[in-house]
Amino acid sequence: MKHQILNKLRHYNWPNLVLILLSGFVMSLPFLRIQLGWLSFVSLIPFLYYLVWLENKKTTSKKTIKYIWLTGMVFLAITLSWMFQLHVIDLIADPWTRGIFLPFTLFLMVLFLSSGFVLFGFLYTKLKVSLNKTSSIVLIPAIWILGEYLRSILFSIATLGEGGTVGIHWNFGALGLGACMTPLIYSSRVMGLFGLSFLVVVINIAIFQLARRKYIVMTLISLAFCAILSILGYVIYQNIPTSSHKVGIVHIGPQEDTDYEMQILPKLDHEQKVDLVIMPEYSHIFDEERLVDVDRAMIAKMVQGPESRIITTRSVVDGNRATNAIVELTPDNKELSKQGKTFLIPGGEYIPYLYKGILIASGNTALITHHEGEKTVYQSKKPIEPLDIHGAKYGVLACSGIIAPEFYRDLVNKGAVVLVNSASLSTMGMGREFFDQAYQMARFQAVANSRTLIQSARGKKSYIMNSNGFIELQNKTEDTDYLIGTISANTSKTIYTLWGEWVVLISILGVSIYIIYGKGLFKKKNNL
Repeated sequence: MKHQILNKLRHYNWPNLVLILLSGFVMSLPFLRIQLGWLSFVSLIPFLYYLVWLENKKTTSKKTIKYIWLTGMVFLAITLSWMFQLHVIDLIADPWTRGIFLPFTLFLMVLFLSSGFVLFGFLYTKLKVSLNKTSSIVLIPAIWILGEYLRSILFSIATLGEGGTVGIHWNFGALGLGACMTPLIYSSRVMGLFGLSFLVVVINIAIFQLARRKYIVMTLISLAFCAILSILGYVIYQNIPTSSHKVGIVHIGPQEDTDYEMQILPKLDHEQKVDLVIMPEYSHIFDEERLVDVDRAMIAKMVQGPESRIITTRSVVDGNRATNAIVELTPDNKELSKQGKTFLIPGGEYIPYLYKGILIASGNTALITHHEGEKTVYQSKKPIEPLDIHGAKYGVLACSGIIAPEFYRDLVNKGAVVLVNSASLSTMGMGREFFDQAYQMARFQAVANSRTLIQSARGKKSYIMNSNGFIELQNKTEDTDYLIGTISANTSKTIYTLWGEWVVLISILGVSIYIIYGKGLFKKKNNL
């Protein structure tokens, strides 16, 4: 038996395994730290080399698809490794279930999100795409973003539950997000998120081909096109602000609950007063009876007068159903508007049907009961509308909205001139990798829509990010703090804001025409 095992190990295809692991690891680097965003332009090169290696080995289509899928699973497992820091397992009583919950959850996320690599591998092999053909500079990016688009939708379907939303909301690992830390992000104003991924793949292929000394003229033209598109995106949307507003931003430390007011009050003695105060999700302003007088004193020192406004969230209970709503308040706690949360996080704010079945089958129904009583947030069916404050429309979303670009795009189309995220970032125990990826997403939201974005958060960072994606103001530590800054409001809309992910539709059309042409349906018959 020992001899057979050693013989199998000796003849195992180790180069193949090394290339899978190397390709997946290098691909993940731009998502592990925001400082590594520039690696987006070369992060696919080991994978491209692997595709050529498989082609030279004359690997069968079935095996090629399998190897591409495995590469995607390695990439996503590393990218999503922040899953292991979630606090949700503290609620699970059974030790065995608690031990496998996070690895199993990571496996499911990787499994569903890697479906994009399966589609890419399928189209890559069926269309006989080759990096030894000039058509690869367009075909590979096109089928890549079709995979990214598909996996986002499939994941939203896989996590359906009472509170789930189907759409292109789950884009962890989308190549365009890694490039959000580079000047290429300005092309997103024209191309959108998946169009940005398209350009990242083009740049990787161009650099790969230059290294091979192949198709030099074509690759240089491709690189020039990407650069010009980024420059145009930056120059065209250098809007002259239509107005500016002074805002106050409350930041609550990760360990604070409802006593943060006592830390903020001493910092307000000599501060300028503002017309708008933005507070984090679950700030509980005016909610705690014992602190109402303290809250009133704090707000009085922040605002200019009764016409000033406060934006925060508030838990709203309707019978046995609780929802977390964006609220607009006056300084004396009069509620001017209220909008329930529409985009919820599976596991954190609702339990997907898939997990309910698993928990019931494993005898952990108590977790379902506890979650529904303490954690579940019920989804509002009404669409979010911008808040009109002092003549400017603010597009406000709570916490999880930062990862779902279509919601902010919709708000800008409805007239929002400033974007706001009221967040609670410390409640689920996310790791640094998650916050770096969330920051990439926030930068995309601001730049692609050419809007200032304000984040007021519990834990991690609160900041003002301008429409070019640069931080103008943020807290220096995670401790409770109060920030005052001036924001600019823009009214013009980008091509992305107006047309959305149009590059995906063009890719579908282009790949479809290529498939039809490849089958000879456009060729004239010479049998007359």
